[in-house]
Amino acid sequence: MEWMSFIKTTINVLTLLLVCPFKADGLSFLFQSGLGEGSHFLTSATIAEALVKKGHSVTYLISNACEYQTNSPRWGRTFTFEIFNHSYPPEQALDRLKAYVRDSVDEGVSAAAFKHIRDIVTSGGQDCDDLLSDSNLMDRLRHARFDAIVSDVVWPCSSLMGTKLNLTKIFVNPSGYMSIIAVMYGAPVNPSYVVSAAENVPRLPLTFLQRLINLFEVHLQSVFFMGMYSLIYNDLMKKHNISPHRNLDAISADAELVLFNMDFSAENSVPLPPHIVTVGGLTSGAVKPLPKDIEDFVQGSGDNGVVLFSLGSYVNNTNAKITRTIIEAFKGLKCRVMWKFHNVDNLTIPSNVKVMEWLPLNDLLGHRKTKVFVYQGGNNAFYEALYHGVPIVVLPALGDQGQVASRVVNAGIGKTLDIREMTSEDLRNTIIDVLSDKKIQTEMKRLSAIYRDKPMTPLEKATYWIEHVAKFGGKHYRPSLLDKSFVEASLVDVYGFLIVIAVLFFLVCYKLMTFILRLFVNCCCGN
Repeated sequence: MEWMSFIKTTINVLTLLLVCPFKADGLSFLFQSGLGEGSHFLTSATIAEALVKKGHSVTYLISNACEYQTNSPRWGRTFTFEIFNHSYPPEQALDRLKAYVRDSVDEGVSAAAFKHIRDIVTSGGQDCDDLLSDSNLMDRLRHARFDAIVSDVVWPCSSLMGTKLNLTKIFVNPSGYMSIIAVMYGAPVNPSYVVSAAENVPRLPLTFLQRLINLFEVHLQSVFFMGMYSLIYNDLMKKHNISPHRNLDAISADAELVLFNMDFSAENSVPLPPHIVTVGGLTSGAVKPLPKDIEDFVQGSGDNGVVLFSLGSYVNNTNAKITRTIIEAFKGLKCRVMWKFHNVDNLTIPSNVKVMEWLPLNDLLGHRKTKVFVYQGGNNAFYEALYHGVPIVVLPALGDQGQVASRVVNAGIGKTLDIREMTSEDLRNTIIDVLSDKKIQTEMKRLSAIYRDKPMTPLEKATYWIEHVAKFGGKHYRPSLLDKSFVEASLVDVYGFLIVIAVLFFLVCYKLMTFILRLFVNCCCGN
């Protein structure tokens, strides 16, 4: 009878555990990074994966244009996915991005940005409206009772969604330091040394002319970009009854933690408030063994070693002219080349080149045979190269890649070329120069040692801070500046008061001196 009672009790307990939802020490996170692909997705998903390994649960919100992620060998079984639907054919969302990338490569970063910025902002607003209008999806997210939302800073919709769901907001900036983002979260931006440029970043100290230009860029960027976003997203806030008496700037500044994918071993030192935490190099780390075919090719390079060539997630299928230039440059190299490229149809590939659609970049960068890394300038790959001490050649094509190129040149750890203007001789000679430049190699090893000398890896640091803020909140780390009006924050009222006092003081002095002078004149005339 005792055994029967024990078995019955055990069954009841197990049934209770299975039926009743409960959460022990594990936290629950809602992740969102754009539509759900590319380097921005990889950055945030890497953090999410690390949280899952620590026993937490992650629900990832993506668009139906990226629904293929649910079948990914890496992500499909790691996350629970929620899908929001576009109100237009989903392939248009990816086509828009491809058009921006194509124009960036063909016409230049600035020209493409001005050409596409309005469409990007407008379509982002439409996507946000589609998401917030899906009442069934929003109800599921609300009832999930997440501990925090972790999202990419680029799409303001995450601020609206976090506010509507009443969640602790944590943002991830996948790029390096950007003044326009830093100032949104309370970081002081002094134009005399905090550079705002997204490309062609000058070396410090700035000259008078550079400081003058930087002064205007710092303020104009904030006014222009935040103005464009605010016009659309403030209306969405009213439409969906999201803090209707506040604006986009205010709810974005509610973030209790902001992770910057940067490290001061490789970037200019700038002041940051406590709730902005640097975690540069989230995808870098220890290497895994290479697949046999890649290992055999790399080992066969002999003393000449291997050049690793990749144009990243977006800038891969470049125009035909650039592709021919790259192939011609490879022909004259004594070393072997590992090239990440999608389409080799009708192309004659040199015998020293191995082309693959996907490459384990971090593992290849950590291989002793890898001598130089030639790539488009993505931030994640920069820190992977820095971690492993591999000199760099940057071919910036879009976004903040010009900033990374300037970072490489200013630090003396590599060189850069204009992907649109370079010839095959330019590319070949630059690779050979970096291969043979002992100064570049020595400086890269030095910075790599500085970068790696930390008590925690960037990924460990990121997960620690996310857990900490999800448990205890992070409002005590936010500068109170973020809760002040422009008048209070800029001391306009104080300066105005001091000006009034100064004017009154000089007015009283003037009246007093006039009175004394008149009295003196009257006395003299009377005598």
